[in-house]
Amino acid sequence: MSHTATDTTPALSAHPFAHLGPAPYRFTSASCTEDRLLMLAMTSESVLAGRQDANVSGSCDHCGMCIHDFYHFKASNGTVFKVGSVCYEKGLIDEQTYADRKALAQAKAAKTKMATKKRHSREAAKISEALEFFKANQDAMDAAPHPRFSGKSLNDYASWMWERCGTVGKIKLYKTVREALAS
Repeated sequence: MSHTATDTTPALSAHPFAHLGPAPYRFTSASCTEDRLLMLAMTSESVLAGRQDANVSGSCDHCGMCIHDFYHFKASNGTVFKVGSVCYEKGLIDEQTYADRKALAQAKAAKTKMATKKRHSREAAKISEALEFFKANQDAMDAAPHPRFSGKSLNDYASWMWERCGTVGKIKLYKTVREALAS
């Protein structure tokens, strides 16, 4: 009677990104739709000249879903691919290799940096909008009373506050002045 031993070692599961290229994966960069549109505008001459820029579409190379933020990775064979934040987190979170942990940490840091950049962009646009509003409504602000002191105008209040507050304070001031002029 022959006895055959059965192999009890667990089979290695394939990496979730294996269809995009072999592991290990290296994080290369991150960008958002605004960055991509700026890049396309700057490279329009090169695109017209026949040069193809890889990975500029708005879908994840892993799952095919439409994505706003792009996280670019490079496989060990040199293949470059982009994924969204959900896919990179799912693809790299359970991996135990140093390369995957490093790529995940770098992608998370890039995600935070992009979120900060977007917030600053929105705040700068709101401050520009506030300055235009203040210039356009100078006469109405001079005629409106100061919210706290008699004998002073809303324009005095806005000028004093604008010089002393930060970004969030300026945005709140803009809202306060708009509401005061609307009433």
